[in-house]
Amino acid sequence: MRTHRFATSALTAVMLSVGFATTAATTRASLPIATVPSPAANAPADLRALAEARLPRIVAPNRVGGVAATRNPGSPLDTAPAGGVWHGFGGLPEGCGGTIGASTFAANGDLYVAGSFGICGDQPATSIARWNGSTWSALGSGTNSRIEAMVAIGNDIYVAGQISDAGGVPVSGVARWDGTQWHALGDGVSGFGGSYFVYALAASGNDLYVGGRFESAGGQPAASIARWNSVTQTWSTLGSGMTRVLGTASVRAISVYAGVVYAGGDFDHAGGVPANHVAAWDGNGWSQPGEGFDDDVYALAGWNGSVYAGGRMQASGLTPIAHLARFDGDDWVEIGGGVDGPVNALVGTLSGLFVGGDFDDAGGAPHENLALWNGSAFGDVGGGVQAGFGAVSTLAAGVVAVAVGGDFRQVGGSTPAHFIALWNGTWAALAAPAGQGLFASPLAAASYASEPCFGGFGEMHTGTGSIACWDGNAWAPLISAEIPAFTNALAASGNDLYIGGYFYPDPGSCCIRRWDGAIAHDLGEGTDSGPMSIFVDGTDVYASGWFGGAGGINVNNVAMWDGVAWHAFGAGIDSAPNAVAWYQGRLYATGYFTDVGGVPMNYIAAWNGSAWVDVAGGLDGQGMALAVSDGYLYVGGYFSHAGGVPANSIARWDGTQWSAVTTALGNGVTYMDIYPGFVTSLSASPRGLFVGGSFDKAGGARAVGVALVDGSGVHALGYGNNGIDASGYVSAITVRDDDVFIGGLFAHAGGWLSANVARFALVDDMVFANGFE
Repeated sequence: MRTHRFATSALTAVMLSVGFATTAATTRASLPIATVPSPAANAPADLRALAEARLPRIVAPNRVGGVAATRNPGSPLDTAPAGGVWHGFGGLPEGCGGTIGASTFAANGDLYVAGSFGICGDQPATSIARWNGSTWSALGSGTNSRIEAMVAIGNDIYVAGQISDAGGVPVSGVARWDGTQWHALGDGVSGFGGSYFVYALAASGNDLYVGGRFESAGGQPAASIARWNSVTQTWSTLGSGMTRVLGTASVRAISVYAGVVYAGGDFDHAGGVPANHVAAWDGNGWSQPGEGFDDDVYALAGWNGSVYAGGRMQASGLTPIAHLARFDGDDWVEIGGGVDGPVNALVGTLSGLFVGGDFDDAGGAPHENLALWNGSAFGDVGGGVQAGFGAVSTLAAGVVAVAVGGDFRQVGGSTPAHFIALWNGTWAALAAPAGQGLFASPLAAASYASEPCFGGFGEMHTGTGSIACWDGNAWAPLISAEIPAFTNALAASGNDLYIGGYFYPDPGSCCIRRWDGAIAHDLGEGTDSGPMSIFVDGTDVYASGWFGGAGGINVNNVAMWDGVAWHAFGAGIDSAPNAVAWYQGRLYATGYFTDVGGVPMNYIAAWNGSAWVDVAGGLDGQGMALAVSDGYLYVGGYFSHAGGVPANSIARWDGTQWSAVTTALGNGVTYMDIYPGFVTSLSASPRGLFVGGSFDKAGGARAVGVALVDGSGVHALGYGNNGIDASGYVSAITVRDDDVFIGGLFAHAGGWLSANVARFALVDDMVFANGFE
């Protein structure tokens, strides 16, 4: 059994704490500006993608002294663009720029992959891309949210998820790509107050079976499962569908085998009859195969005369089941001793049944996340998939190869393959012209030893591990060893770089260290989970995140290291702060909380030396980032007011009162002119405060994803194409001299191809009016 499963639950808790719950269906345009609703219930689709890409809860700013404030905090600022030149890093050397959650082969042999990315190889592609055996291409403008399932009927590609737009076409949960353009499937699915999810698709002839969590399909009642006929273009139901006695039912897997539709997921009734997590539809009614299971089913497949199920199951009735089982016509039986972790994907081939998931062992022998069942024993698949804290999420069988996708950076023990690879007896990455982009959106950034460094989940660039530093020509690892499996937080101070994350396997204390340029030093016993935020003030190091203890004492998610020992701040904060910062002799913490120790404090609190106190009414939505600049404490997040003052997702505090960042054209950062934007990163520098997130205007002027706030106003970076792709976001910023380095999920910056990372060179005098050399 894996020893690091705790990391998954910790990450999930972080996502829920900041409101990226899996219950929302509203798009950004449905959010009112006057009252920011609970993000847990109304997180916009593109922001949920941030969480799926493991969005940082804080980008620790490189603490640089600012210029003293000389203006009235309430006076409007100007919006002239900051002069400078964008520089792109190109595409990726192989694979895609984010996790892969779905895959399928079309009849012509082309491979389609989908997930949370903005680029594959050297081709910008939003959430979905096609590989024709040698090159990548996009499917129009893609979809506005992560695709969870995909299947081909001929050369038509059907996709599903919580999508509401495909290539500019309004859709509802499901869509079809015909090779040229996108189409809706009638009225699609809906339900639960506008919230819906589609997790599973399966094709049989002209029929498409759709499973998820919804109440209707095509306008008629359909409880979490429905059928679409691709010829008649009509929806139909399968009885009364799936339900749960307590809670909401969902279908996570569908397979059609020998004329029977099998469905698995989280439900306890199908068609009104008991069916624990698995059910069968014979065309007339539902029944439970065998005794069902004790936990969720994530994958189903027919192979070699039997139906196989994988997931989180540990038993069928009284029969032990280690995550993988075969239905023998009467009962579910474990095969080969099963595997030691959840199974996410199954696909049958002439070689056997491929099993993918989050496991280390299959049948009692080592098999990293991937194994092949031949009917009597598990076999090795080229050394498996090295996923760290990730897993195999999808498998697709083609004529000559099996596609393996998920959250991984390497296959076969040594072959770089980012999120997608092909197996046909040997491993092959899906290569593209060499580029210097990053493989995933960074979680943290800092400038250290004159080099910008980015940290994130797994390998950031080939050979770097979870921290990559740019030396001016190439990406290099910060440390040859002792870097964490993934990095949550970075903070530079003098000759030291503080690193927060998960050091796995852990050679010392968990989960924070200090790198002095030669040696990594433990900070006592460290924290018992990876900090999401690190802020350095002199010799004091402040950390926050989902950790209960630090240095052997209870700290409840926020703590300080004074160079000798760890210290708590009262009883801490029950909901982990996304960011901490020291300002005017107080420690400030912001996150997704409305009280501290039972005392009302709205999303931000200050430690006055003896207790946590309110900050003049706080915010009306979650805070994500803090930075000290220009004499103020700035907070960024997702809110519309600070201390009752209208302030769209960014505000400043002078120690006494709140003020907004306003210009003559607008307030804060916005999306589509009237909705609050989302600020995830703040980085202070002598040039001002750099703001990153998901927005299309700052101070009322066009600025996509990134902007500068300084003593004269709010500025886009450059002219013309002055930001990133409109569908992307910025999650980390660091400044080195006059160079601003941004990281996030995007394919372009300033109009240049630049996968997930870009550089903006600030210059005072523009020679070229369009901002480019």
